[in-house]
Amino acid sequence: MEMPFTLQAAVKSNTSAFYSSYVPPSEGLVIDKFTSGSTGMAAKIKKTKVHFSMNADENARLRQGWGFDRQTGFIRALSSPKEGLQGKVRRNEESANSWTIYFREPRPTIELLCRTRCSHISLFPSQAVSILELRPPLDFLRLISTVGEVVPPELTRLIAGLPDCAHYDSYGSVETGIVAGKCNDCGNYHVADRHLIVEILDENNKQVMPGSMGRVVVTPLYNLAMPLLRYELGDFAEMGADTGCRKSGYSFIRIVGREKNLFRLPDGSRIVPMVDADDVVALGVREYKLLQRSRLEIDFIYVPLSPEVVLSDADIQPLITQNFSPLIKATPVRVTAIPRSASGKFLMHESLL
Repeated sequence: MEMPFTLQAAVKSNTSAFYSSYVPPSEGLVIDKFTSGSTGMAAKIKKTKVHFSMNADENARLRQGWGFDRQTGFIRALSSPKEGLQGKVRRNEESANSWTIYFREPRPTIELLCRTRCSHISLFPSQAVSILELRPPLDFLRLISTVGEVVPPELTRLIAGLPDCAHYDSYGSVETGIVAGKCNDCGNYHVADRHLIVEILDENNKQVMPGSMGRVVVTPLYNLAMPLLRYELGDFAEMGADTGCRKSGYSFIRIVGREKNLFRLPDGSRIVPMVDADDVVALGVREYKLLQRSRLEIDFIYVPLSPEVVLSDADIQPLITQNFSPLIKATPVRVTAIPRSASGKFLMHESLL
C-alpha cells in the first residue's frame, strides 16, 4: 500500500494537528520557528534540538568547497515588512566583521558592502540582481549565497561580471530544513539525504527519470516534535543524472519552483518560463515579471531603466513568440515597482491558471 502524502496546504491551515503529543527527552529542547508567510499563512513549526543539529551538519557538508570559512567579512540581507526596520544595520556578535541589514532597496546595502569590504553576502536572488545591475565596484566580493527564491538567469549573467566571485544557492523550507545545495564541482544541487528522504515524482506518483521534472516530496528523519511523512512542498525540480560527483550521485539540475511558476502553452503542456536576460536588458528594462492570465495571454510587467523607456506590444511580442508560442498575445504593463510578498520574496514568473 502506498504511503499517503502530506500536503503543504493541510499543514499551513491546521498546523497544530501535526504536533507530537510526546517528544522523547533524547530529542532535546523543542523550539518554535515560523514560516515566512509568503504563501499567505505564517505557520508555527515545532523542531527538536536533534533536528537542528542534523540540519546544521548537512548545511556544512553541502557548503564544502565554496570557501565559506575564508571570507573577510559577512553581510546578511534580511527582509522585513516593518517600516521601522527597513534600511537598518546592526553588527553581529559572531565575528568582527559581520553585519545584518534589513533590505528595502539596494543602495544602502551597496554602501555597507563598500564600507566594510565584506567578501560574502547572503540574500534573496532578486535582491542580488537589484544590487549587481547597478554595477557597483565590488571587486572584493568573493561569495554570494542565495536562498528562498528560484535563481533567475539575470543573476547568473550578472555574477559572470565578477570573475572572482562564486555563487552558492541552497534550497529548503522551515518545515524540512535544508533539502539541497549547489555543488561547486558538478554544478547540480545535491540532496541533503543524511537527514531527510527526497522524492521527485511525476503525475502518477512515480520517480521521474533524469532530465525530467517532477514534484518535490520530502520526509524529514529527525524531527519527532512534528513528523511530516511524504511532505509535498509544492515545488517542482528537474532530476539530474548521476555525474559521478564525489559528494553524491543524487541531485537536481535545477529548482523550478512552485506550480504557479510553470506556464501552460496553448496545447495544455506545461513548461518552465525562460527569457534570455540579454534580450530583456536590450529593451531597457531594470526588472520584470511574466504573468500568465490565460493560455493565450501573458502580461510583461516591467520597471524601466529610465523614464523615457515605454514598451509597446510590438517590442515584447517577439520575446513571447520565441520563448513560448506565437499564439500567445503579449501585453506590456509599465510599473514603478514590482510588489514583493510579506517576506520580501519576488515571484518572477506567475501563472493564474
